[in-house]
Amino acid sequence: MARIGALSVPFALMATACSDGGATEGGAEEVTLSFSTIYTPESPIIACGYDALENHQGLEDAGISMNLTHSSQLGSENELMEQVSSGQIDIALSTGSTLSTVFGMTDMEMYDTFFLYEDLEQYNHVLETDVAQEMWSEVDEAAGVQVVGGPWLYGERHMFGNSPIRTIDDFDGTRARTTPVDIYVESLEALGADPTTTAYDEIYMALQQGIFDVGEAPLSIIKTDSFDEPSDYVSLTGHLLTGLPPVINSNTLESLSEDQQSALTEAFDEGSERVAECLERDDKAALEEWENSDSIEVIDDVDIEPMREAVRESYTSDYPWSDAYQELLDELESM
Repeated sequence: MARIGALSVPFALMATACSDGGATEGGAEEVTLSFSTIYTPESPIIACGYDALENHQGLEDAGISMNLTHSSQLGSENELMEQVSSGQIDIALSTGSTLSTVFGMTDMEMYDTFFLYEDLEQYNHVLETDVAQEMWSEVDEAAGVQVVGGPWLYGERHMFGNSPIRTIDDFDGTRARTTPVDIYVESLEALGADPTTTAYDEIYMALQQGIFDVGEAPLSIIKTDSFDEPSDYVSLTGHLLTGLPPVINSNTLESLSEDQQSALTEAFDEGSERVAECLERDDKAALEEWENSDSIEVIDDVDIEPMREAVRESYTSDYPWSDAYQELLDELESM
């Protein structure tokens, strides 16, 4: 994945990076960068990732402070990406599918297809391929945003809600909550579900009111955001491993000194590592709690293969990136 050393968008405006009026020992202006996310303070993204930024000595030495807004206070995932691109905010977390939907970069959605990755090793391997790095360079040109540091894991996603999912037939007619991202909608349709768009901050109430039957999220998020409370089931589908590359407005980035850019990359790399560690711990704890209580039924005998076959059949025939997708599958299967 492209890092912030390779800059292609010329500096024009400072975007929202605010000068605090002081300067570091190296002479760079002290700045406060705005960082916004849809996730709640209890999620690993903030509890572990943002904490790594807030207490990072390298950022402090470089004269960088962070201003966080969370819990969708500034909008949905799509809206946050639009704001980073326009310079209203400096940094947000994104996925390839969000970039595809917001900026029309269709090929990016390939990296968020269901049942693509078997594990984190495969996920990281894909991000380092020449094809992925070239695509991220195109994102910079099209949207004026760049990746800073390693991806922050949202995690391996599973189904939760009031309908059990054991086989692909259980998706038939099931209202499945999704964000307004094309590949998620189309993937759920390929499984036979009825995609139902619901804002992230409305999931709890919408599930409680029966607006949708199932949602999907990592185990730790289901627990920390209390989605298990209105749910009867958690079905271990493991259908999607999602990473969230931190993206920064290119003009904001170019306004920083080299030392500040290096400090920012280091801090987000450390945040990436912290999030992964916390996610593994919290996923395990949530599963153990549910298995040892009567509050929710954990379905761990999901018949995955027909689901995998259904979505892959769709991906390999119906998209402009289908040939590249098949090459990517072949590469992953040879690992």
